[in-house]
Amino acid sequence: MMKKIVAAAAVAMMSASVAMASPAVELGQGKINAGYNYTNYNVKVGGADANHSGNDFYIQGGLSDKFALGFETENVSTWGNDIKTTDLTVQYKLDKNFSLVAGNRHHSVGSYSKDSMLWGLKARTELGKNVDGYAAFQTSSNENEFQVGALVKLSPNLNLDVNYKDHEGKGDMDHLSWKGLGVGLNTSF
Repeated sequence: MMKKIVAAAAVAMMSASVAMASPAVELGQGKINAGYNYTNYNVKVGGADANHSGNDFYIQGGLSDKFALGFETENVSTWGNDIKTTDLTVQYKLDKNFSLVAGNRHHSVGSYSKDSMLWGLKARTELGKNVDGYAAFQTSSNENEFQVGALVKLSPNLNLDVNYKDHEGKGDMDHLSWKGLGVGLNTSF
């Protein structure tokens, strides 16, 4: 019961803030993973090019040993037209290392706003005693997103996440790209 209360509070806090591929972590039934990631993005809009910060919050919950539900929101501060994405996803665990992702991604940039289907694949593998590597690819009608990173276990329930994200706009957002290095923390309970 306490896990459900904490999870609901975390979702409420994240919903009030202003997503992307969250790291590929092991989730079993009833297990919750939540985190924050800061990314220093190089944002390109048409001919303009500058560095901007991104703040990403996410929570994932294991519905069973095979299925997990996820919520993620990211806000990239730009020249007054922030890039905001919000994902609601379901993950299906294919095996120990691979998961399929499907869901909805909401994009907003300035006055532009659109929902689209999101599809993807996440992979993870052990790189060392306390380090897991991961990669994720997700696509929607507005962008392709690739992320690669390492989760360094700081304690049994706390990870340092060091990653690189690459978002390439397409369709209505083909004039836009943002990519950069990020660092964050995530916890499981």
